[in-house]
Amino acid sequence: MAKKGILIFLVLVLLIIASCAAKNPKDTYLSYIEKSQKTSEYKIIYKFDLTMLQALGTAFDIKLGTFKKNSNEKVVVEMNAFGQNINYYIYKLDGKYLSCTKGVGIFGGSQDKITCSKDAGPDAQQFNQLEEYTLLASKLGTDDLQIKHTGDEEAAGRKCDKFVIDIKDVSSLLNISSNSLLAGAGADLYKGLSAVMSVCMDKKTGLPLKLNVSTKSKSELDENEKITPLIALTATSFTEKVDDSVFTIPVKFSVLGVGCEKNTVMAVIEPYVDYSGQLVLSEVDSLSKDKKKKSVNVNSNLKKGKAELITAALERTNAYSSMDLCLGEECQNLLCSAEPLKCIKHSNSKAACESSSECLYDEPLCEVFNCAKVTEEAKCASKGCAWQDSFGYGYCYEKQCYDMITEQECKSSKLNCAWLNGYCATKTCYDLASKGECESSNLNCEWVKKVPDGNFGCSPFSCYGFLNQNECEASGKCLWSSGYCYNNYPTHPIPID
Repeated sequence: MAKKGILIFLVLVLLIIASCAAKNPKDTYLSYIEKSQKTSEYKIIYKFDLTMLQALGTAFDIKLGTFKKNSNEKVVVEMNAFGQNINYYIYKLDGKYLSCTKGVGIFGGSQDKITCSKDAGPDAQQFNQLEEYTLLASKLGTDDLQIKHTGDEEAAGRKCDKFVIDIKDVSSLLNISSNSLLAGAGADLYKGLSAVMSVCMDKKTGLPLKLNVSTKSKSELDENEKITPLIALTATSFTEKVDDSVFTIPVKFSVLGVGCEKNTVMAVIEPYVDYSGQLVLSEVDSLSKDKKKKSVNVNSNLKKGKAELITAALERTNAYSSMDLCLGEECQNLLCSAEPLKCIKHSNSKAACESSSECLYDEPLCEVFNCAKVTEEAKCASKGCAWQDSFGYGYCYEKQCYDMITEQECKSSKLNCAWLNGYCATKTCYDLASKGECESSNLNCEWVKKVPDGNFGCSPFSCYGFLNQNECEASGKCLWSSGYCYNNYPTHPIPID
């Protein structure tokens, strides 16, 4: 959550930078925007200061780098907080997005290990698609956004034009943005918040070199205006030449999806190099990550940029186990859970994947259907999911009982819903008052004596009360392992007997 919050803040800053540089300040602003969009090659390193956190004694060291060469783009965020480090990389190469993370401590992973994932999602895209934010130019010169030119300054050895922008209501900027990340933050959070910003735009390229943002408020006692510094962004390095090696992906492959059964592991990987030879899949000892339990070699003929479905026959010792997939000396970790092979095995065939109502094809991966993966409103509804619009951004989610408006809709739903006190709520075992209703429900309930009153009631079924293997297995719902009775879907590793 800490990383996500910082990324949201950085995106907000970039939004403001790209849309608020401002003969007429507004005309100059527009000319800088046009100039920045035509700049095809640059590398800028920024020092990012969270003034508001420093005032609280919180140590944050953040650097932000943005790179562009023709159609290739890259953004790097380096953060150090509380002695923990994380680097976040976003690539846009040939129109496709890739995000990579390198971190330690609370952010996970070893300090030197980099993991990458396909697509990077809409959050990452907003770092690179700054041109989308030029729509905010329509606010310049209105009551919501006043801009004035205050002179020249320098940063990173370059001259820049400085502008001061008064923002009457920050939420008004978010309301006209289709940016999903900012919409998710919620414009209401910033409603009524006034701000002042100074931004200095490079005279030659139109790109931002400096930015300072502060909030404005008035004292209720003496009407004096109070300025509270929030953030400061300053370019420390600027060059208009970028080496092609900057856009080299730092790993040889990434794992896009995994499916496991007792003796079989399937994974869809995307290679970033050509490779013909053996991959090594190993089960990792959870107590000693350097120790491999079992390994198997998998023949492969990988082509750069072409996703590949690999299958390995490996009898694992744990139902839920950590695995390493290695190409030479480079290994990527994957987790085997209860995810079946029913969908991932169709990754080579979009038609076969889409023929199953349980699966969803997200090229090049066939995965278990998830409403959140659906991006079209019509398809969302056809799959029985619910669609929500928020600040111009729509998303699909799994329909819940609270989405049912009428009593008839609630009671006829295939979900476990109950109409209570004029609204539709999720039914639980505790809502079932009789033994017959309890034992015949599909909520996996049991009729048991309750403590401390000794009366019987309906409760969620639990396997942990069975003390011997015969009773455990006779239930038909539990798994006996290592002397204990577990629910069929444990949240921790259990041995496979």
